[in-house]
Amino acid sequence: MAFYQASVGIVATAEVATLPEDKAMPGIVKDPTKYRWIFKLTDTHLFLEQPTVIDAAMRLKLDAFAEKDPTKVWSWFVFATRLLTEHDFALLTGG
Repeated sequence: MAFYQASVGIVATAEVATLPEDKAMPGIVKDPTKYRWIFKLTDTHLFLEQPTVIDAAMRLKLDAFAEKDPTKVWSWFVFATRLLTEHDFALLTGG
């Protein structure tokens, strides 16, 4: 997984280690009724000091933006869970 921080960029990666469970986590999760699916992560990497910025130049390189104008609204790309091509994941995570 890659993690996007609003107005910053891609700031972390991790590997999903378990299947999701429908389990509320009051006190840990801000809105446990809305975000009730949990799973464990392994192999986590933070790169807060050097996030990958998703600017127009980066969007031009991504498969997800093929045949799309990179200067138009692109919030659809980060405000939902999205399956990426290996190419896009590598570009966004430096891997």
